[in-house]
Amino acid sequence: MTDKTTEWGGSAFPVSNGEETDFGMHLRDHFAAHAPDAPSWWMAVIEDEIRAAKPGYQAPDIAWLEFADGAIKRRLEKMAQWRWAYADAMLAERGA
Repeated sequence: MTDKTTEWGGSAFPVSNGEETDFGMHLRDHFAAHAPDAPSWWMAVIEDEIRAAKPGYQAPDIAWLEFADGAIKRRLEKMAQWRWAYADAMLAERGA
């Protein structure tokens, strides 16, 4: 699967503009957008890292996270990685 159309499952909502029928959102994008919240076991690595840096931390301690060096960024990156991993698993399961 080298072509993005095949790799990403084709169009989620195919339409034709007279010349091409595969443009816009792909199934991978659709699955990622509709992925459930990241499970606690997925986020555990980040939570453990934050707890090690700040003893007594209770998730979600937003006030403390605002001051944590890169903690918010790492948490958001991990949440985004979950969505794409979920989308890839959905595509693999359906055999796209």
